[in-house]
Amino acid sequence: MSETGARPAAVEIGYTWRGLRDSAVFALIAILVTTSLAFRATDKGSFHQIPAVMSVVCGLWTVWLGGLVVRAAWRAARRLPFLTLDSDGVMLHSARVALPWSNVAEVRIVSRSPDGRTAKLIVFVPVDTDRAVAGLRGMPRRFARSGIKRVGGPIFVRPYALAMPFEEVLATARTLTTVPIRPAVDPRSGPPRSWFRHS
Repeated sequence: MSETGARPAAVEIGYTWRGLRDSAVFALIAILVTTSLAFRATDKGSFHQIPAVMSVVCGLWTVWLGGLVVRAAWRAARRLPFLTLDSDGVMLHSARVALPWSNVAEVRIVSRSPDGRTAKLIVFVPVDTDRAVAGLRGMPRRFARSGIKRVGGPIFVRPYALAMPFEEVLATARTLTTVPIRPAVDPRSGPPRSWFRHS
């Protein structure tokens, strides 16, 4: 991505070790679940089909997740960016997924708290989901498709995983694009208010 016109240059946001730690714990739990299912598949010398199938599925998912964690840790150790925002769009480096502003319908802030102040996820929602994954292959494509299905966008990050305050990330986005920034409340919470209203 490059700078164009009078807009700010690319803003590269690094990782926080807290975010990596939580991802690593999640990957470890996935490994333990996969191992447990594998043992159940051959319990007492007999072969059990359902646990065997589940262990294979969990194993593949664990490898995928582990690959993302390892890549993120490697990039963090080398002080490489986690997320880049520039005049062209947004790039999530850990997953190798990019989205131009022309294909971003909104930046969605998913919150758990009724007042909208505790952000759970920042989601870049595409205008055209097919175009968002069209040029992707392999792991990046799987990541993007999974994100679109689960949270509404191919690029999504937890604010605490970013080495930049949440408010600064939003301020940076506002200087680069006119794409609206909108709240989306967790179903377990009430409607948000306050600082989202001017977006």
